[in-house]
This record gives sequence, structure tokens and C-alpha cells, in this order.
Amino acid sequence: MALSIPGIDAEHLFALVGGLGFALLMWRYDNRFRKGAKMHDHVAEIGRDLDPAIPPRCLGCGSHHASHPVKVRRFLHGVSPITVAMDPSYKRRFTFGCCLDCARPIRRRRRLGRFSMVAGYLFGVHIALSIIVAATARGSYQAAAKILPHYRLGWLFNVATWPFEMIIGTFLVGLGFWMTLYSPYVTVLDTGGRTIFFRFRNQHYRDAFAELNGEGAT
Repeated sequence: MALSIPGIDAEHLFALVGGLGFALLMWRYDNRFRKGAKMHDHVAEIGRDLDPAIPPRCLGCGSHHASHPVKVRRFLHGVSPITVAMDPSYKRRFTFGCCLDCARPIRRRRRLGRFSMVAGYLFGVHIALSIIVAATARGSYQAAAKILPHYRLGWLFNVATWPFEMIIGTFLVGLGFWMTLYSPYVTVLDTGGRTIFFRFRNQHYRDAFAELNGEGAT
């Protein structure tokens, strides 16, 4: 028996359920940070306008040999693109210190992320160039479309491949952006409110960070 609601077709119902499900997942994710901040469990909450003090120790292992700076960007939930464009504080990064062993995997992951984003942009550039050539040099485009298949390069000017290139390119750019944003040692969450949440993997580092930023005084 198919599920149906009078006045709503199946496609709109599916979109509504999917949207509500995604919103619920985001709410649960944000709520984990709020609960962790209240319980002082790996999460510290500081004011948006504060310039956070950073403990002089490694973000990953907690050692005092934190000679390698690692910049961390924030995850934005519930903040409109217009707000981000108008308020530069949303783009501010936070610099933590890491020892060499802890900094290496972050830098390696971010390097791979940048390569992934470049590969994704190349798909978009290819589509854009194909459109430009087709619009401004139709004769050359038609000649290339006839010659290239003989060299197994017909896909370069095959319109049928564009949807797949758009999907793959978008995926690679999104994956690369996440890899450059992600850090295994700290996650910064900004929901647009008065405070920002910092979730640390190292509980001792979290306690030192919270103490430096006035948690014990409140």
C-alpha cells in the first residue's frame, strides 16, 4: 500500500520527508555539541566576539613541542550565505599548535583535499571550454567531434558526458573542501548564535583551552 497524503503528490512528499530528516540530523549533530559543552565533555563554548587564547601545547597529543601551526576553519550550520558574505567574522580561522607527528596527517589530508578540488574544477573548466568552442567555432567543434572518436577521445566533446562530469566534479570539490576543513583533533561549530563550540579529541587540551578562555570564572 503506497503512502499518500491528499493534496501532496509522491515527489513532494518524498522531498518533504527528506528535508525533515536532514533537518533532524543537523539538529541532533548541533545538540551533541551543546550537551558536551554543558557537561564539559570534550566541548568548550566561548563567545563569538572573543579572540580565543590557545594553550601552548600540541592540539593532538598534548605535548609541549607545538612548533607547527595548524589553521582550522569552522563548520557553519543554519547560517545563510548572505550573512557569511556580509560578516567577515564567519570566515576567521583559528590557529592551533601541533607537534610534527600530529601535524603530518593533517597536512597530508589537506594536500589531498586541494588536489581533489583542482580535479573537480577541471571538469567544470572542460564543460565551459566545450560550450565556448561550440558557440564561437562551430566548424572546429564539428571537426573535432568527428576526428576525436578515432583516437578514443570522443568524450571530450560529447554532450552526453556532461551530466556525469558535473556530478563527479561537484563530488570532488565537495570532498576536497571537507578534507581541507576537517581536522581529527578539533571541530569548530558555528550555528550563528552568540557562542562558538570547540570539540577537542583530547579532554585535557579541552580543559586547558576552556580555562584560558574564562570557563572557570563563569
